[in-house]
Amino acid sequence: MLTSDGRGGADRALAALAKEFDRRLALIAPRDRTELRRILLALLARAAGDVVTGRFRASAATGARSACRG
Repeated sequence: MLTSDGRGGADRALAALAKEFDRRLALIAPRDRTELRRILLALLARAAGDVVTGRFRASAATGARSACRG
């Protein structure tokens, strides 16, 4: 659980990442952007499906997500 300061920091970090992503995305040709969007959406859809089906679990040691095999 984040404190209000933690939430503010997370929001600022996300805004900075989004700004840099947009800057870099502008350097990519429109046709390539379309393909990148397709790939990213497919990855997000798969990750969302993995979370729903329980194929991802939080690691107790690191808090990171890892794929469960099996």
